[in-house]
Amino acid sequence: MVLTGSNQQLYETHIKFYSEFISNLAELEHFIAEKLEYQEDMTPRRMINTVQRLLTLSDEMENIKPGKRDLSIFFILTCVESLFTLQKQEVRIQKQEMIIRFFNEYIDYTDKQFLIDKVKISKIGEEQPYFNSITIEQIALLMCVIRNKVAHEGIYWSFSFYDESQDFSILNIINSKLRKDQGYQLITYEVDLTYNDFRKICMKGFINFLNDYFRRNCSKNM
Repeated sequence: MVLTGSNQQLYETHIKFYSEFISNLAELEHFIAEKLEYQEDMTPRRMINTVQRLLTLSDEMENIKPGKRDLSIFFILTCVESLFTLQKQEVRIQKQEMIIRFFNEYIDYTDKQFLIDKVKISKIGEEQPYFNSITIEQIALLMCVIRNKVAHEGIYWSFSFYDESQDFSILNIINSKLRKDQGYQLITYEVDLTYNDFRKICMKGFINFLNDYFRRNCSKNM
């Protein structure tokens, strides 16, 4: 596929990046070309570029601080916030709400179930074991806490993903929330989720976000 001007270089960059997540070549080419070539609104172009840039930064954090994936989470959630900010919104929403909405509205159902299976709450404070299943909102709130620790406190070592080379779950003890309108509590999370799985799930969510925005705001003008 040949595009006009500087779009060709961006197209080649995005083909390489997004091919990991969209295996069908025709679907991949269409996904990228429509965002780059749309002229009535530059938002789709900005969005597709933002995802590629911030997820690339997220991946590169492993070279800067090996094993400290809090920095990777920071850039993934920054990407979520950027996509919501780029949207035309009548009412401005808080960053925490952006993250919750992203996980609720743009993560596929099967991926939500996978996250719920791989992240559990074992304990709250010094109380007895926690028997309720974790919710997607609680996972989103956990990620918000990790992001905020990096952004506001410079702490990038509070959370660890599961390592496939080990045969045991990872325990993370973090001051987090059970509900968005409640205070913080010391919560023990049992994690069998790898960074690569988390990254892939979020990337599929970003693709859903871009396609949803384009469908709602751009397709009618083509």
